[in-house]
Amino acid sequence: MLNYKNRDHEVLNSYWDKWLGLSDEIAAALKQKDRKVVPLMETAINNYSEMLSSFVFIEPTAVEDTSQAIEPLNGHERLLFIREKMNREFAYIQLKALYSEAQKKAVSLLARNMIKSR
Repeated sequence: MLNYKNRDHEVLNSYWDKWLGLSDEIAAALKQKDRKVVPLMETAINNYSEMLSSFVFIEPTAVEDTSQAIEPLNGHERLLFIREKMNREFAYIQLKALYSEAQKKAVSLLARNMIKSR
């Protein structure tokens, strides 16, 4: 059975809540073409990376890298694209999609883990 670091929904919700606050600020900054969009995007990317790290599963016999437990398909490549275009609206849209997809995977993992532990 897999053991999860930070398995509870409160941890996921804390990252999600932080993202929602940042998302509103980023959208407003993009609309106003404000330069503060780049540091806001950096903060959002760091929050996203921390969220991914918090849901890495640990299996003592596993040799492979398990850091992609909730990372969306092509997440690494998409994140590179976002980092290159942080002041563009389409980078923000892509980051929103990554957050949404990762959250869905995390909720699914948490639900499966709850069922297994019964």
